[in-house]
Amino acid sequence: MTGPSTIAPEDTGSYTITVTNNGPDDAQNVVLTVSDVIDLEEFSISPSNAAAQNATAGFVGIPPLLVANTETLPTLAAGAQATFSLQMEPASSAPAGTDLSEDLSVTSDTPDPDSTNNADMFPITVGAPVADLAVTMTGPSSAAPGDVMTYHITLTNNGPSDAADFFASGAVPIGLTPVSFTQTSGPTSTSLPAGATVTYEAVYTVDNDTALGTVLSFTFNLGSMDTSDPDSSNNSATVNTTVRTPQADLAVAMTGPSTANAGDQVSYDITVTNNGPTSAQGVNVTPTVPTDTTLVSFNQTAGPTAGVALPPGGTETFVVVVQTDGSAADGTVLTNMVQVSTTTPDPNNTNNSASVDTTLSAKADLTVNMTGSDNINAGENQTYDITVTNNGPSDAQNYMFSYSVSTQGVTSVSLVQDSGPSNGETLAAGSTAFYELSVLTDPMAPDMTTVNVLAQVTSDTTDPDISNNNTGLPVTLNAP
Repeated sequence: MTGPSTIAPEDTGSYTITVTNNGPDDAQNVVLTVSDVIDLEEFSISPSNAAAQNATAGFVGIPPLLVANTETLPTLAAGAQATFSLQMEPASSAPAGTDLSEDLSVTSDTPDPDSTNNADMFPITVGAPVADLAVTMTGPSSAAPGDVMTYHITLTNNGPSDAADFFASGAVPIGLTPVSFTQTSGPTSTSLPAGATVTYEAVYTVDNDTALGTVLSFTFNLGSMDTSDPDSSNNSATVNTTVRTPQADLAVAMTGPSTANAGDQVSYDITVTNNGPTSAQGVNVTPTVPTDTTLVSFNQTAGPTAGVALPPGGTETFVVVVQTDGSAADGTVLTNMVQVSTTTPDPNNTNNSASVDTTLSAKADLTVNMTGSDNINAGENQTYDITVTNNGPSDAQNYMFSYSVSTQGVTSVSLVQDSGPSNGETLAAGSTAFYELSVLTDPMAPDMTTVNVLAQVTSDTTDPDISNNNTGLPVTLNAP
């Protein structure tokens, strides 16, 4: 039997067992017996050459505690060798120095003239635990003063043994101020099992007074107080970060309606994004109010307030509301613009402005209403109050008011305008015009004569509802 004389806990020891028939005859029913021992997690025997391929595995009890593993060959030819592969793995709890020696023996139904070489004892002991600990670390290659940096640290036990009382520590350079250090996965005990991994997230801020060009070397170390490490070259990891001039690529986007009515209030949404790589100081957002509009409000709806830096990946949102001019001509195009700037150098100014075009439609909903008696005595003078209203949203251009009164039973008619624009002028959205129409009836008019009093309003501006542009009263005259 050949192989290592010591094995660390949870390590795998590989051995080769050779059975030789020195002849002169073939050996029939050859039985190889290999003792199994305590303190093993894994133990296996398997044929490893052609002469051993027909072996049949089994085991026999050896009182009081041990079990013997057997491999039986029907025939081993004279001069042949059968080889077997044996693997064993000591338990993690096996103390150093534990005896794992293997007792080997071989028998055959064929008489053996020399039994002195039919047994062997191979000395094996459990060695001290061995754990190959490794640490890896990732972080930014460059950063600017004031930046918040995140490092990701991974600790791994490559085994074969558990690492008892392992320790991890970081050598933080001058120029970094800690923000947080958090374990994100893995066991929290002081023992790191073989094959286990622990991860951490470390967050630091670059001090504002750190000189440009400074290289911040952050090193993280890993080791074990009680378990030896066969490879110390992977017990530390370093990330070098060069301090550079701050840069913040600000971008602004704007959305709003493509169409609106002249006289409407229109809202536009603005989003400012910092594409990094550093925080943006002194962010300023300026909307430009176009001709034919008046600024109603400009409010921030989300994101850092004025005076607070906008971090990389951060956003600010705003809403700007403008009042469009009701007198704007149909088809007027409003170009609403916004610009963003920062006191931090911006490497890309092409995305610092945005605009939305809104085409206005002029619409004025004119209505006319008349009040007065519809039943009077012949010979009376009746006054009718007429109110014209522009419900908007746009001004009514080239406003025209007209009326008519049927002549039968009427002596005279007169119109007085109390307020509002004259015909041909503009009736602003939300405005009214008032008229008094006086009708003097004929005292000799026949009883039940009907006098039709009508009023109408029009303009050159599109009216979305012409059903309310006319009004009238059929007035019945009563003979005295």
